[in-house]
Amino acid sequence: MRFYLALWASKFYLFIKKIMGQGRSDRAGLLAAKICPEILTKVNKPKTVILVTGTNGKTTVTHLIYNILKRDGKKIGFNDWNANMRAGHIRCLIDSVNIFNKPNKDVAILECDEMTSNLTVPEIKPDYVIVTNICRDSIRRNSYPEFIFNKINEGVTKSGSTLILNADDPISSFLGKNNKKIFVSIDKFNKDEVYENISPDFNVCPECNTLVNYEYKHYRHIGKFKCPNCKLESFKGDYKVTKVSENTFTLNGIEYPKLSDNLFNIYNESQVIVLLKQLGYDFKFIQNALANSSIPKSRENLEIEKDIKIYSQMAKGQNSSALSTVLENLSKLKNKKQIVLLLDEVYEGLDAQETITWLYDSDFELLNKLNLEKIVVTGPRYLDYIVRLKLAGVKENKIEVSPDYKEAYKLLNLDKKSDIYVLYEVERRPMSREVVESLKERIRNEVE
Repeated sequence: MRFYLALWASKFYLFIKKIMGQGRSDRAGLLAAKICPEILTKVNKPKTVILVTGTNGKTTVTHLIYNILKRDGKKIGFNDWNANMRAGHIRCLIDSVNIFNKPNKDVAILECDEMTSNLTVPEIKPDYVIVTNICRDSIRRNSYPEFIFNKINEGVTKSGSTLILNADDPISSFLGKNNKKIFVSIDKFNKDEVYENISPDFNVCPECNTLVNYEYKHYRHIGKFKCPNCKLESFKGDYKVTKVSENTFTLNGIEYPKLSDNLFNIYNESQVIVLLKQLGYDFKFIQNALANSSIPKSRENLEIEKDIKIYSQMAKGQNSSALSTVLENLSKLKNKKQIVLLLDEVYEGLDAQETITWLYDSDFELLNKLNLEKIVVTGPRYLDYIVRLKLAGVKENKIEVSPDYKEAYKLLNLDKKSDIYVLYEVERRPMSREVVESLKERIRNEVE
């Protein structure tokens, strides 16, 4: 009876919130958990439950899956505002059943915070778990990659779920020793020089503590390794990308539309394709679905105003791997660049009181390799960024300062000789939009 009390109370609460236009909240899940703490194990699930976790890429993958399955007419339970902890999962699943606990959705798609995956994944027991990657994240919250590995591994091991993993990630690929696993990999297809990161995530064999050898790396620790001592090595991809061209990539001999030039998004897209094939979709449907899909604009976006290209890209504050991967990708592009940094985290009631150690784990040295014309630092921590940029060897005449982010757009050149990149922390997207819109207005007024 306690379960049904929790179900009815939370569904009524959610109904009222939806009428008020406040349905994008996990408070209904908090209410349900307070009444019935074990509700996640008791609520019935849709026929297919898909869970996505990992350090970076969760939102991109879940939104791609949602948009494709929705286009196919599926009824889907999905928290599209990234409510990715337990209360969010409860909210999604109570919205996926009727008042008699009968599923009213075909599919549930759950983005899962990696820190809490050990608790929620065994309760939900999803059919499929996609793990995008495990890499260095906020030291304040996520400690170190092995700590996160243990959290996710505990969760998936108890769930019995089928895992879709990145074979080229030597950390996440070893998850779920006894789970069914499907691996995605990307062949080496270019001759780019590998950049050795300041803070590598994987150098030592987890079995014998010997320094590993890499046959190649795509970026950071993502690539193909082998231990010279115990011979532990990267898994082989069940699905392998063998070619990447301007607009497509080839996975197991079939061409698919390429949604992003960023290699990490090709991994994301490939894992989505593997999931769709597991769900029974043929390659023609998948090709067409991807041709009508895009990476969420909250993650990356391109706007052109009077021939000036303005890129918006999430880089995540406190997350050295996300920022370093973005900078490494930009370093491989030959265009001239201007960059605006909006990476401070601001907490409720505080003014950017985050730790700054992550700045020294991030590869700002890459700025010297990406044909940089100018970088504008802004926000409460601008002085810390200036120190870090100078230590990275960035020339002082390339650094501009705007303590007020609203004024940053005034410091950029509008000569059409360089592309503009606005890199922002997750919670700073509204601010990035202000910068971009102000910049576009300035271009309209000043550029012929």
